[in-house]
Amino acid sequence: MPTTTSEFYSEGFLGYGEVGDFKYWSAAHIIPLVLFIAIIVLTYIFRDKIKNLKHENWIRYILAFSMMFNEMSFYWRLLYAGNPDGGNFLNHFPIQVCTISSILTVFLLTSENKHIFDYLGFVCLTLGLIPFFTPAVIVRTGPTYYRYYQFFFEHMIPVYSVFYFMFVKGYKMSIKNIWKPFVLLVPFGIIAIILNHNIEGANYFYLGHDTEGASLANIMPDNVYLKAFIYFLVAISLFAIEIGIYYLVIYLNNKFKKEEIKEDKEIINNENYYDNIEEKL
Repeated sequence: MPTTTSEFYSEGFLGYGEVGDFKYWSAAHIIPLVLFIAIIVLTYIFRDKIKNLKHENWIRYILAFSMMFNEMSFYWRLLYAGNPDGGNFLNHFPIQVCTISSILTVFLLTSENKHIFDYLGFVCLTLGLIPFFTPAVIVRTGPTYYRYYQFFFEHMIPVYSVFYFMFVKGYKMSIKNIWKPFVLLVPFGIIAIILNHNIEGANYFYLGHDTEGASLANIMPDNVYLKAFIYFLVAISLFAIEIGIYYLVIYLNNKFKKEEIKEDKEIINNENYYDNIEEKL
């Protein structure tokens, strides 16, 4: 089968470093996560002000454009710098969970489609969080390389968009929609298996081979079908845990609000009680 190889590999900001240039839980790993969490918390705190902004839609459009540019820049850079080990451009089709989520994020931000939110809500807050803990694909590219920033933005914008729609737009998740992610994940998973089998070096859905950095994929069995089945069970389990945590947070939040209302009523009743006593005196 004919292959397309990287002929224009280049060093520099758009290129690659050595394996180990990015280290897990170093400052380069922790700082982006801390800043990201801070942005999510600030969005929650100022959610009402953001919601009432006259041009709130522009925030979503800017996020959508940033997501689109970020995703396109991955391929522009790949055309310029190539793969560090030669490699094959055919193993970079947009058929990865993160890539699919990135594309759907653009549509969510511009269309506000609830079905897309349901997909991203389950995928981004479970499978989409794994790369933050084990960013295995950037072991050659630390903060001195463009790929480092492209990687974090690629994974942060979809996750942030889910929180944005929950906090600002009031979108809610439901256990009855837990099936929706599999409408895309299962067909694309089958396509991934076919491509991995026919394209040398392909690793779509991380079903083909291990990654350079430590990741969940590296402890999976070699049998691709068994590996896919385990991924399916992991996804189901994570989705179930996520929706359980989601309902627990809602329950605790509602309970806290009820306690506040109860306290307010008691205060009002006490105030009326003392007012009555003063009137009698």
